[in-house]
Amino acid sequence: MQHPNAKPSPSARKVAPSPPVSDLGRLLQELNRQAEHGQVNQALEIFDQVWALTNKVPKPFMWNTVLKAYANSGDAAGAEVWFHRMRSACMQVTSKAFGKLIESAAKFGQVWQAESWLLQACATPGITPSIVTYSVVLDACTKAADPSRQESWLRRIHNVRVDLDTRAYGSLIESCASSGSEQPAAERLASFIDSGFITDIECFTTLIASFSKKGKVKEATHWFNELCQCCLQPDSQVYTAVISAYANRGDPAAAVLWLERSQSTSLALDAVAFTSVVASFAKADDVVQAIEWFSRMTHQTVHPTAVSFTVIVDMYAIRGDVQSATRCFNKMLAACLTPDDVICTSMMRCCAKRGNMRLAEEWFARMQNWRLPPSLISYTCLIHGYARKGDATRASKRFDDAHEANLSLDVVSHTALLSAFAKARSVEKANTVMYDMHAAHLKPNVVTWTALISAYSACPPLDTEVEMHVKTMTDSNVMPNKQYINAVDTAIGRDRRRALFSQLNLCLPPQQVPYQIRSMQTHAFQMRYFQVLLRAIR
Repeated sequence: MQHPNAKPSPSARKVAPSPPVSDLGRLLQELNRQAEHGQVNQALEIFDQVWALTNKVPKPFMWNTVLKAYANSGDAAGAEVWFHRMRSACMQVTSKAFGKLIESAAKFGQVWQAESWLLQACATPGITPSIVTYSVVLDACTKAADPSRQESWLRRIHNVRVDLDTRAYGSLIESCASSGSEQPAAERLASFIDSGFITDIECFTTLIASFSKKGKVKEATHWFNELCQCCLQPDSQVYTAVISAYANRGDPAAAVLWLERSQSTSLALDAVAFTSVVASFAKADDVVQAIEWFSRMTHQTVHPTAVSFTVIVDMYAIRGDVQSATRCFNKMLAACLTPDDVICTSMMRCCAKRGNMRLAEEWFARMQNWRLPPSLISYTCLIHGYARKGDATRASKRFDDAHEANLSLDVVSHTALLSAFAKARSVEKANTVMYDMHAAHLKPNVVTWTALISAYSACPPLDTEVEMHVKTMTDSNVMPNKQYINAVDTAIGRDRRRALFSQLNLCLPPQQVPYQIRSMQTHAFQMRYFQVLLRAIR
């Protein structure tokens, strides 16, 4: 019989000395342990040792154990290869083997592959997929954030008369919520409750957390009350989700009330809940209360996480308080917490806002020394800092570094570079950045256009080019703000700007009039704001 790795049989190749027969049980236990941890190479080595020890083709359960190692490692391609080797070795394929194949594909949301294996299992005589197998496919849809495909499978499952458990329905709600479709998720959960199918608390927690991320406190509190009406006991995660909703909304007072309410139930809240309260005060620019609640967290034997310290550092970074930010960072190190790229970038931002680019570059070097790969935000922070100082050369250098690091440069990073050229009064290079954005299919925002127009303020009269840029921005349906209008005034003068704006709003070509009317109807609020803004600056 040929070995699954297509190597010569144990008798024809050099192998390590065979262990005593009494060690066979130990090897099987170790094989299972390595498979549980997804250690494929180690599992294969033990598989070889057992084959050499027994001088017989391993039994099907051992092949399935190696398949489990592939599944737990998320190596769907390797699992498929091993499955075909099982068949070539005339091993009987069981429902457990198909289950492991589906798990390997579902681990990273490879829906199509998971579905393919399930359909093959259904078509194999003598194999009937269990509820667990169907639930794994539903989990794959959840990881892929594909609720429509998940619903399709739910209908198919009902047709084959498989009774789903709470976990399967919860997976559907989680899929909708994780894809940003909170309302469909809420409707499905409501229908489950109305039909008498009471889901578990995780369904409510997922939905509340989804609303929380967007600061939708009304919806979050509504589903908290629905949870209580279903006779389910809210746990610390549910309370934390509601607290985070008010924190994201910027309502620290309500966040504190919910935290105190949770404490009255004798629940042990973790650092996430306290950090949400701290973040709400930081967002409201209330430094005193933010520090106060950070101290309360430590006094209540709740250990702050790296995220907790990052919130405080970021608060100081916005204010440009380098000394306080550095002191907080050192406290984090003293607490034996490992810094990440986020808090290091906050330190860079703090130094850059203070105008200390030398210190910002030192923090950038620390990130590299700590083997923390700088993110696009890290590079953009340095570009912004050099742009404020008018150092277009160094800003361009950091922009190129980000490109060489294979980072996807976005509108913000391009706008930062354009601002550097604008402050250096380099009109040609500023226009080049704008052309590069169009080539990369990036839509400039009002900040980008403002930076471009400001580049013309200290140049010889180039009114025609400025007017062309103003018209292009208008055609892009980007709404101007006060800074943009001031930049246009500086570049071409207020009178000419008034005439140009009047022309764009009142004297449009016939083919553009219907579009303009639709635009005004769609963006009624912005247009009213635009008219008020024009009256204010005139």
